[in-house]
Amino acid sequence: IQHILTEEIFSKIFGEDDFHSQNNVAKALYALEATFFMGDLKKRTLRGLGPYYAAIRSAAALISSHHEKHDFLKSIYENFYKVYNPKAADRLGVVYTPNAIVRFMVESADWLCEKHLGIMFSNADAAHWRALCELLVINALDQPQVFVHRDYHSRNLMVTVDNNPGILDFQDAVEGPLTYDLVSLLKDCYVKWSEAQVAGWMQDYCDKSRDAGLHSLSSGEFTRNFDLMGVKRHLKAAGIFARLNHRDGKPGYMRDVPRTLSYIVDLGTQYAELGFLVELIKERCLPELGAST
Repeated sequence: IQHILTEEIFSKIFGEDDFHSQNNVAKALYALEATFFMGDLKKRTLRGLGPYYAAIRSAAALISSHHEKHDFLKSIYENFYKVYNPKAADRLGVVYTPNAIVRFMVESADWLCEKHLGIMFSNADAAHWRALCELLVINALDQPQVFVHRDYHSRNLMVTVDNNPGILDFQDAVEGPLTYDLVSLLKDCYVKWSEAQVAGWMQDYCDKSRDAGLHSLSSGEFTRNFDLMGVKRHLKAAGIFARLNHRDGKPGYMRDVPRTLSYIVDLGTQYAELGFLVELIKERCLPELGAST
């Protein structure tokens, strides 16, 4: 359905580039459309979408710059999903929002600390947690905003003969922080590279993305963004693993939690503002995880 609705948008707004129709995902969707979306069903559906497509064509004809195309596309998606599926628009959005960051962090604490480990926050703990949330929200929103896959890690990258790698699980992509996908890949929840390797790859990306005009950050600023983005990412992942265990009956993910949290512990001596979190993980979470797994 999403493919049918957005095809006109991409063809009219980005008509000079056929990537939207020639990539592997689009080709597979066109094949499905040719099989199931045909005959009277297709005629009736497209007739009903006529006014929608006409409005898109009229607006697209007035747009020339890439920046205007980007803003127009984002506006269409946001407004469409607010009407089509208000709950999904609030939960996912198209732009990475403070509400999403805080919500994931709160849920992570609920599922991992309270539900799985039986750790209850004191008033002082809660105050430290709120300060941490604020730190991570500011770090995320202060970064240059780019296309973000949101789950860019080894298990979603497939070796393919053509157009390698194949990328899975991209349906929740949004506009978000520059370092999000990078830290998801280099500090993978399922495989851990040496700190020297990660630092080298990160610096290479920092330099190349700066040269490409994506940011003007110093290496130190980029590293801080990367590290703090990883804290948010790994807290979220650890909470999701606990949720999959308790709600969905998938305990296998719990073996990845210690590795996931270890990335945060590794930062302990570098960022004083992470002191509460590092102590929480080292002194309370990891010992309990060892006893419960």
